[in-house]
Amino acid sequence: MASKTTIFLNTMGTYFRSLVSLFLGIFTARWVLMGLGKVDFGLFAVVGTVVTFITFINSVMSQSASRHLAYAIGKGEDVRQWFNASLSVHTIVPLLLVAVGYPIGTYVVAHGLTIPAERIDACQWVFRLSLLTAFFSMASVPFGALYIAKQRIAEQSMYGVASTCINCVLAYVMLSWNGDRLVFYSVYLTSVSLGMLAIYVVRSWCIFPESHLDFSAWWDRAKVKALFSFAGWNALGAFGWLVKNQGLVILANKFYGPAVNAAMGVAQQVSGQVNSLSNALMGSLTPEIVSTEGAGDRARMLRLSMSANRFASLLLFVFAFPLCLEMEYVLTLWLKHPPEWSVLFCQLTLLGMFFNNLTTGHAIAMGANGKIAAYQITMGGMMVLSLPVAYVGCRCGLAPWIVLVVSAVTMGALSLGRVFWARRLVEMPVRAWLGGLVLRFAALTLIEALLLVPLRFAMNESFMRLCVTSVLSGVLTIACAMAFVLSPQERGFVADKVRTRLKIRL
Repeated sequence: MASKTTIFLNTMGTYFRSLVSLFLGIFTARWVLMGLGKVDFGLFAVVGTVVTFITFINSVMSQSASRHLAYAIGKGEDVRQWFNASLSVHTIVPLLLVAVGYPIGTYVVAHGLTIPAERIDACQWVFRLSLLTAFFSMASVPFGALYIAKQRIAEQSMYGVASTCINCVLAYVMLSWNGDRLVFYSVYLTSVSLGMLAIYVVRSWCIFPESHLDFSAWWDRAKVKALFSFAGWNALGAFGWLVKNQGLVILANKFYGPAVNAAMGVAQQVSGQVNSLSNALMGSLTPEIVSTEGAGDRARMLRLSMSANRFASLLLFVFAFPLCLEMEYVLTLWLKHPPEWSVLFCQLTLLGMFFNNLTTGHAIAMGANGKIAAYQITMGGMMVLSLPVAYVGCRCGLAPWIVLVVSAVTMGALSLGRVFWARRLVEMPVRAWLGGLVLRFAALTLIEALLLVPLRFAMNESFMRLCVTSVLSGVLTIACAMAFVLSPQERGFVADKVRTRLKIRL
């Protein structure tokens, strides 16, 4: 199992990647929106959902591979056999998905979406290139899972930084491109993704002996069965996520058109960048939680899972709260003319993400335990239900905000469901979650609202108000975290790491 120092370094590496992505993403998204225009920007987002529907099993198998590799390390099993069994699965399954999904996706893009007739050919190329990228991403999943299981997450993060930098440069180049910019955008995204995947795989082969091919282990029935068994039940929850997220995008396209998809695309950009900061911690803690469960240390696993809830929520809150207060100004400053509904969509999306982060540790703990059948059935069903509810709202003539309201409410219900199932499956205490997390964040939110909302009305909208709001929110969040949000052990860990970093710099 990894030491606290390894977890800290991995978190800092991932956090650095997230900060770079956030900073460069500000320019990249603006240039992409300027280069493509609102219609093509929305079309790119909705075509991407078709690929996601076809390849959603990839995320399921990825979680299964990461879980079993980390669990094998915790139990001291032969990791090479698990890697090769996983590689065999991730070679065959993507081929089948692409063979079946290509003709279906081509038909949906041509006849199933609201796309201007003159842009159908360009959207078909977007679909083909996106599917090509998805295929190689799926095939390389075991290599990424090995990075995570081996706790080489800081190095993994550097590949993400390089990819972000290249994408930013190419987004700027697109502004002066005279051809079809939607196709150009898809080509350069595909090229960068495939190039980075190639480096990723070669480097993994060089540093991990477990990644060397062993065809005798490719069809180890017991291991392949275990991978598919975990993935099969996990697929129920993943399908629910797919329906809730991508289904709502397509629903919005059918009722409100590509312009609303552009606003949803902006919300996804904002939420993705902000959430990547909290995911920095999850990438480091997840393999440690799974390995700890594999080693049989349930008490430590539960402590780490509760810490994951607190830190993930804090890392999201420190950026999301001031951003929600100043969203209109930020989007105008960022995009000049953001699509209609962007402000409310971004705020509702961040709210749903916060609900999710309150119980992200619960989800990791149950995944580490492996007994997820009933849990995934419940969660998947709950998320699938969001689509007919939103459909009724759209049919009744409600404004586009109904789609994001349903999404946020669903995330709140999902978190409550996780608390219930974590209590039953891994004996994670409900009272500790309510008193040690929910009530403390309610107090934090109230304190910041009482101090920052009046400030918003006292000052005119300006860059100065944005800076003052952001700095005060950050100071208040850190102060409250150290005063009452974090546990005594977590406060001690943070203080110790800060002192260590300061000594090194001095």
